[in-house]
Parts: sequence; C-alpha cells; structure tokens
Amino acid sequence: MEIILFVYLFVCIIHFSRSVSHSEVCQWESFRPQCPKNDHVIQITKAYFGRMRSGRCLQPSVNYVNDMIGCNSDVTRIADARCSGRTSCVIAIPDKELDNLTSCRADLKSYLMISYKCIQGWLGWVGLGRGHARIQGRVKVEKGQMIVRLRVENFTC
Repeated sequence: MEIILFVYLFVCIIHFSRSVSHSEVCQWESFRPQCPKNDHVIQITKAYFGRMRSGRCLQPSVNYVNDMIGCNSDVTRIADARCSGRTSCVIAIPDKELDNLTSCRADLKSYLMISYKCIQGWLGWVGLGRGHARIQGRVKVEKGQMIVRLRVENFTC
C-alpha cells in the first residue's frame, strides 16, 4: 500500500467589522450567509439550536407552548467549523448532527438561531502531493488582524 502525504496549509487573515447579522432558520429552511463584498469571509459569532423563544419559527398556538420553550444547545462550534473563514456555506434544517445535540423532545421541531458577520480577509492554501514534506515559514499579520485557522492534514490511501 502506498502512503501519500498531503499537506494543506490554510490561513485566513482578517480585519474585524462591527456589523452582525442575525437569522432564525426554521424547519425546511437553509442558512445561506452572503457577504456583500468579494474580499470578505464569514465569521460565526453565536449559534443555538432548539426551541429558544416564540417568534417566526415558533408561533404560540396553544396555552402550553411556553412549557416547550427553553430547550436548546449552543452549536457555535459546529456552525463555526462549517462556515467561518469561508465565502459561502449552507446549513439546512433539519440537520442530523444538530438534532442529536438538542435537549428538546424528539417530537418537537427545533430551529437554528445564528449570528454572523462579514469580515475582510484573505483565504489561501498550499498543497503538496506524493512523498514527505516539511514546510517552514512565517505568517505576518498586520495590526488588528489575527489568524483564525491553520490546518495541516495527513491523508492515506
């Protein structure tokens, strides 16, 4: 069996922006954030999945609806992994991974409440193919910037 080493270096350098967008994503809808400028990437700031409150996705129709609100999970880490640092992403509801994390009863419909902002950034990667590789280098960031993701992976076939 031949082993192939792939090294991908993924660096995103960003400037922070102040404008945060909020979305409620109901059952059978998708979260599809869009940034207005081509040199911007998505940064997830907060995400919850469950039954947070009455609103667009949860409309009270019976007296006991308030007893079925308040079960939710912080899914910021998952949404961040799927969307942050990218120019686009999609999270469709229902979502099996998110469904497994909520503390709500299985027969109740949950929704996604998510906040994000578009930040100016640079997205790039370096790939090496067959064999072993060693990469040395420096990443320089300007004042007010930070590295949000650096990833090195090994793949075997």
